Amino acid sequence: MSERPRENSVLFSLRELRRIEDDRVKKEQDAARAKAEAERQAKDAADRAAREAEENVRAQLERARREEERIRAEAEKRLQEAERLQREAEQRASQAREEAERRVQAAAEQARAQAEQKVRSEAVGAAQQEAAKAREEAEARAQAVEDQLKTERASHDQAITEAQQRLEQIEARAAAAERRAAAAEKMAQLKTEEAERERRLRQVLDSVTEAEQRARDAERRAAEAELAAAGAVEGIESASAPAVEPAPQPEPEPGPAQAEEPSPPDWVAREAEQPEPQPEPQQAEPEPEPQPEPDARRTIEKGDEGEDVAMLQKSLGVLYSDGDFGSITDTWVRAFQAACDLDVDGIVGDATWAEVDDLNSRKRTGEERLPKELADQIYELAENSEITEYEWPDRGMTPPGYIAGMALCFAYAVGLDDDATNVMRKAQGNADKDALAWYEPEFSRLGMSNKTAGNDTLRHLFVMMIGLGPRESSARYCEGRDLSASNVESDTCEAGLFQTSWNIRSGSSAIEPLLDDFWDNPNGFLPEFKENVEATENNLNSYGSGDGVRYQWLSRFCPLFHVMVTAVGMRTLRQHWGPINRREVTLKKEADDLLRAVQELVEASA
Repeated sequence: MSERPRENSVLFSLRELRRIEDDRVKKEQDAARAKAEAERQAKDAADRAAREAEENVRAQLERARREEERIRAEAEKRLQEAERLQREAEQRASQAREEAERRVQAAAEQARAQAEQKVRSEAVGAAQQEAAKAREEAEARAQAVEDQLKTERASHDQAITEAQQRLEQIEARAAAAERRAAAAEKMAQLKTEEAERERRLRQVLDSVTEAEQRARDAERRAAEAELAAAGAVEGIESASAPAVEPAPQPEPEPGPAQAEEPSPPDWVAREAEQPEPQPEPQQAEPEPEPQPEPDARRTIEKGDEGEDVAMLQKSLGVLYSDGDFGSITDTWVRAFQAACDLDVDGIVGDATWAEVDDLNSRKRTGEERLPKELADQIYELAENSEITEYEWPDRGMTPPGYIAGMALCFAYAVGLDDDATNVMRKAQGNADKDALAWYEPEFSRLGMSNKTAGNDTLRHLFVMMIGLGPRESSARYCEGRDLSASNVESDTCEAGLFQTSWNIRSGSSAIEPLLDDFWDNPNGFLPEFKENVEATENNLNSYGSGDGVRYQWLSRFCPLFHVMVTAVGMRTLRQHWGPINRREVTLKKEADDLLRAVQELVEASA
């Protein structure tokens, strides 16, 4: 009996141990599941944290972008507000001037009244002094009014002169159109007459051909008749007596084969004697005027006149050759001397004549920028383009050669594949530096995309440049720096069509080599840009020394050089030009139509 309870106790202990072991295993399993769940929850939490962090970053970036746009908009708004405040300040200044004038006038009236009162109440001498003072003030005001009237009269005279020039341009274009129409009518008449002569000549040739055929038929019939006659004679001779003398055979009458060939009518001979109408010879390029020997040249300066002065003016290009060494010639000679690193004294002596000879040599030996036939076709396209007659906002019509000159410059750029034109052709980039990107909304409205590099983007760049010229210089190639500005350093002084300064070279390494290239060959469509444009003493000044002053001179002597520099600069440093920054440049579809036709011509001739 005592062993049984002991066995039961052992069994109970074993079961208890098994239960404890099962509990331990279960707890370990629960711990493993809890650990796995904790790891899963930690991973989910990490993923959620990562997503939340990413979303926070995106939100912060979006907020930063919106803040940047807000700041930019605020900056533009402040710029507009500043411009508005400037206009208001100018208006207030004008009002202040008017108020000051009124006060001066009132003071004068008051002084006059006081003087009159003093005349009545005080000594005559004091009144005379006051009157004299009032008179001086009145004379000063009268002089100021007179100066203002002179300024306005000069402005009106200039406006009248410009209007007359535009009228002359229109009349010249009309006359050219009439000449082309008359030439076309004459050519059509000549072609009609030539066609009529060809028709009559064909008729004569047909008649001659028929006569020749009849002659060949007559010869054939005559030969057959001769054979038949010979056979008949032989038969008669054999049948007749020997004493009988054969009757003489009559000489045959001349048959068709012996007849004279019919001659063409008289009118054919007369027209054959007439010379063929020859096309009107094209006007040959004028030969360069012979240069006198260096030892035969005199030293010339301001005030001199003569053929050597006219020769100098022609060599320096921008001037008109009138043989009078005046102020304009003196200014341009000084600019040329500065560009050639000579003493700037306006006196044309041996050293200056030597540089003039070198310039003439470089012009003669330098290659023409385009083949003459292609250039003539482009000029005709430009002359007949609608953009030539366009009235630009606040500027009016451009000089007659401006559009043609820009079309020729574009054709030259299309035909090149170098560092400069590759910059011009590239797809639009950063709007802070690239004018095409800055003007993307305006180009988009006209259906012009600049997102792909190539000649189409190059064409759109020149469309924008055509609109920039009237804003910057009224499309006058010879303009110098803005006289209202204080930038007189060689690198910052503006020059040329687009008022570009030499510090633009910092925008691209492709700009600086252009100076030496075009200095060696300065041919650059000056005659086209020069048409009906007269330089003045003020716009031919150059400033500084070194490459900067050389750039200023070459920008006006060789407009193509200035166009190429500006084109690269607009793609790399667009904030150089105020009208671009203020979005004042007008883009015209008609300009794109013209340049597209030019592009097709150049690509077809390649």
